[in-house]
Amino acid sequence: MNLYPDGVVFESCPCPNGCGENDEVIIKSKDYINNLPGVFIIVKCKCCGLERTNPRPTAETIGYYYPDSYAPYMSSPIVQSKETKGLFGWIKRKLAINDKVLPSIIDGRLLEFGCANGNYLFEMKKKGWEVEGIEYSQSAAQTAIDRGISVEVASIESAQPRDKKYDVVVAWMVMEHLHDPVYALRKIRGWVVSDGYFVFSIPNSNSIARKLFKDLSYDLHLPNHLYHYSDKTIVTLLEGCGWELVSIRWQDNAFTFLRSLKRFLEAKGYSKASACVSKLIQDDGRFYVYLRFVLHKIFGALKLSGRIEVTAKPGRNNG
Repeated sequence: MNLYPDGVVFESCPCPNGCGENDEVIIKSKDYINNLPGVFIIVKCKCCGLERTNPRPTAETIGYYYPDSYAPYMSSPIVQSKETKGLFGWIKRKLAINDKVLPSIIDGRLLEFGCANGNYLFEMKKKGWEVEGIEYSQSAAQTAIDRGISVEVASIESAQPRDKKYDVVVAWMVMEHLHDPVYALRKIRGWVVSDGYFVFSIPNSNSIARKLFKDLSYDLHLPNHLYHYSDKTIVTLLEGCGWELVSIRWQDNAFTFLRSLKRFLEAKGYSKASACVSKLIQDDGRFYVYLRFVLHKIFGALKLSGRIEVTAKPGRNNG
């Protein structure tokens, strides 16, 4: 029986760090996000520790797993709460910002690849940045373009050469989706000024959610996530592509854990407990907002978060 949809072609991929064939299977799971067919395997390279989805859909056919209803294409504005004042309002705005922190640069030229509907670029433009985006989805990119943002509809692989370099390039939850992260990192390096930065967020494969819930962990997102990075494996990849690590920060974000817990409870048939977790995730009442804020802070401080934010700069000895 064919477990996969017609037209989707799968390929085997070696470790991008150039390691020999020395993998172990660590997880088998399915698409819990879009509920599309298939059973997918994550392997871990025994040499460098990098995890990857293997086999995986090819770049030409993986679009099946990115329907127009795909949630990141329709992400909500960065700051949703404008009227609420006081501590409650500050916390709601803080949670809405989602921890996208840049180095201490006032403004400059900024490029976001994987910009979706342009919400982040729209906010940065209001702060004085000269912004551009790259987005694979035509529908998502058109939303950004309609808001006055310059966006190239392309993948990172097919994106056109830039006429000027950027002070900062950002990619929020994108690197894990790329078929060839080595090519992407080297290409981006050529777009950044010598004293510029590449800032990006990725799921943390070493999170408490992954350790506890394994194949039910929310951050797996198979088969869309092709690579599954930890704070150690992402540094190895960066350095091999001419980047120098500036910092790694565990985001103040407990959502990966909470959504994984909800999925686990649903799988075990604990519907009432699952409903309670859903309320904690979604309820906008003061009690739940305060509780989420505390949980986010705890997860960030203890480095348990499902997301890490990486800042890198061009390496000094890489031309």
